[in-house]
Amino acid sequence: MHQEHESTRSSKPSSRAAAHNAPSGGIVLPAIPAFQFQSPIQRKVGFEFETTNHIIKEDEGNVPLKAHIWDNDNGRWHIQNDDSKLEFVTEPFEDAKDISTSISEMSGLITNMVEKKTEDNIYTTGGKDWKYPVKINIADKTFTASPQSTEGVLLEQIPELVKEHYPDEAWEQIHERAGKIIPPKSEENLDNGPVRGLLYAILAFLNDTLDKNLKISPMGPKQLLTLMHRTDFRSMYLSLSLQQRGLFRSWVKGGPADSDLKDNQGLMLVMKKKWKERIYAKPYHGAEANPVRKDEKWPGDKFSEFLASIWDNPNDTDKKDSQSPPAGYASHDEIELLNKTNAEKGSPLEPKYGMGTHGMVDGRALFEMRAYATAIPTQPQFQGLKHIDNDLPYTEWEAFANAVFAGAATRDKTLKTGEPPKEFPKELPNASPMEISKESKEEVVDEPPLKKKKGSME
Repeated sequence: MHQEHESTRSSKPSSRAAAHNAPSGGIVLPAIPAFQFQSPIQRKVGFEFETTNHIIKEDEGNVPLKAHIWDNDNGRWHIQNDDSKLEFVTEPFEDAKDISTSISEMSGLITNMVEKKTEDNIYTTGGKDWKYPVKINIADKTFTASPQSTEGVLLEQIPELVKEHYPDEAWEQIHERAGKIIPPKSEENLDNGPVRGLLYAILAFLNDTLDKNLKISPMGPKQLLTLMHRTDFRSMYLSLSLQQRGLFRSWVKGGPADSDLKDNQGLMLVMKKKWKERIYAKPYHGAEANPVRKDEKWPGDKFSEFLASIWDNPNDTDKKDSQSPPAGYASHDEIELLNKTNAEKGSPLEPKYGMGTHGMVDGRALFEMRAYATAIPTQPQFQGLKHIDNDLPYTEWEAFANAVFAGAATRDKTLKTGEPPKEFPKELPNASPMEISKESKEEVVDEPPLKKKKGSME
């Protein structure tokens, strides 16, 4: 296979580089050096709450997938169609006050919908903020939801993110594998925190495609992932310096950066695999919208193909790695071409799949947290919540979001936590959605509304 060759660039030795602490007895997270940027970076966290209440079958065809069913002027949040189910989505925020305000507005709207539904649980949309005239089945008046969040982190913070979101057993396996791959004294004159972070991201991904897939096959990759990479692995790799890239390749290969791949070294030795083996334990189903083979099972890449797609041809900065998105999922270029045809025909547009949608954003990699239920028992900030994952009622959305935001703030001090509201806005059963939105903003917000921003993390 083609190997990446890059010239070595001299760099100033870093006093912040941490020597590797190999695990002994318990699993201990190695010290992760702080990576310095020239200017402060504002990190943002966004949330999604997928409910079970849905558009009635007769109206499903009238609303394109991922279309905004409800959207107001302040641009803080919207409701979108997720396979006919209502999904409440916030914009990415950097201030906990904005999160609390948005979810308070959601709560007011939900209260109004529950109050106005008919005896057979049907709510009919109406008013300028509702973008589609549809009937919604509200069988669940508590609006229980499966929550997800998207967060941007520096590469050197990825191990902390993995530790927070994976159950203890999986985390210990990921961390132990990293400890065996990284040499005990690896380039102490080089800031290897970002290199370490990329390695943990890939090991966490492989944990899901290999170990988790043994138990939950043949679901698609998106359903397998605990942390779904919204930034492609190749962009993470290309954000490294030339020396850091060489260090990463030498760790993975277990030898010189430009050496051949050998099964008894590096990643393969630790994973007890061969480079020609597949990175998925079992074949998986592709996406239904894939224009090539739709729902056939896909075997997935070989280890050699996956890693080569990350580091080969580094001058091709537009290329993405082979898992962004994986085989069986239409590429972003294919979807754009398909949507051009759909737009001409007046047909619904297909969404881009979230895996690897973005490059690095302000020096950070985006990850979507998709499996909170497995991590909650080990996270103290969630202990006050009664429900989680597929059983989170709307009355607990704000507490959940504030807990997630507080965890993110421990990794980035630019996030503003503040004092969240102690309760939701007053119930306004006879008000219109717009009046609820207006009144809740007047009660909670003491700053001008945010302008709607392009490129939300949907």
